[in-house]
Order: sequence, then C-alpha cells, then structure tokens
Amino acid sequence: MDTNIFVTQNFRLREFACNDGTAVPEHLIPHVRLVAEQLQIVRNYYNKPILITSAYRTPKYNRSVGGATKSMHLLALAVDTKPMWHISIDEYYKTMLELTIFKGYGIGNTFLHTDLRDTYTIWYY
Repeated sequence: MDTNIFVTQNFRLREFACNDGTAVPEHLIPHVRLVAEQLQIVRNYYNKPILITSAYRTPKYNRSVGGATKSMHLLALAVDTKPMWHISIDEYYKTMLELTIFKGYGIGNTFLHTDLRDTYTIWYY
C-alpha cells in the first residue's frame, strides 16, 4: 500500500507509521482514518499544522518505550501530537475535548496523547 496517500485532507498514512519504521498494518487503516478525521477537525479549527509524534506502535516498539501493555497505540487508535504553533498544551487539550470524540487524554509538557477508548480518562505525564 502507498503510505504517501492522504487519509484526510492534511494527514498522510505515513505519519501514522510506527516510529521504528513499520507501516500501519492494512487491517488497522480504518482505525487510522478514524483518528485522522478527529485530528483534521482540530487542524481545520486552527488552520495550523499538527505534528504526529507517535501513532501506531508494534508490540516490540511499544515495550521498548515503556508503553502500556494494552496501549491503544497497538490498535492504531491513539496518537501523540503537538501543535506547530504557540498554544499551551492545556488549551490544545480543551479544544480536542470540545471538538472531537477522543476520550483518552494524556497531557504532557510538550505533547498531548489522545485515543478512542470507550470511557473518558485523563492522566498527566
């Protein structure tokens, strides 16, 4: 599959690949689309780019970074992002909460984890 394809107006499939270089498995691409559609809403709202720092993870890579054993990254239902403009992570989080269907939020100093779990959960890094 061509990883250069756009899954939304501004996000390409390759941006969701594992940081170890592994492409998103074909059966998880529908999950990537769901996540990308939510990010696109926020990108459109601000009309500014969003950097994806971590999305899909292989089990091996997830273990190597200390990820949770049942991490939503393993299912391509999670994404760590950072806004590419001056905005606090707290304000970025509040916009995500208001505009998207993400329910999992991990708030870091310089990035925001969001995922499509079933129940609202928030934690801080």
